[in-house]
Amino acid sequence: GADHGWKAYGSGLFTSEKMIKDKPDVVARFVKAYREAFDYVVAHPEEAAEITAKAAPGYAEKKDVLLAQINADIASTFTSPDTKDHGLGWMTKTRWEETLKTLTDQGVLKAPLSADDVFTDKFLAKE
Repeated sequence: GADHGWKAYGSGLFTSEKMIKDKPDVVARFVKAYREAFDYVVAHPEEAAEITAKAAPGYAEKKDVLLAQINADIASTFTSPDTKDHGLGWMTKTRWEETLKTLTDQGVLKAPLSADDVFTDKFLAKE
């Protein structure tokens, strides 16, 4: 993790440039709904664990484990100084550049990419 120099984002939404170009309204609505869902989980972690336990086969008896994971994610994964300023899901160009450099240095990416090649924050404007 970050304590050892790995500062990559843990999750994100992916789509194609074609989708962004052809259906920006769909992308914007999906991102908005996704962020609202995350906001709801942060505000109601126990309910989120209960819903997940009911919906996911094999988790009915593991609500306590789910709640612990949700709380850990809220504390360590969902939130940062950036998300406090800009909302859940916010990503920075600098952190993307660091991630891409690490992936290139480790041979995961065969050719260097710029942050502008792989991410946009245009759908994450704080409302």
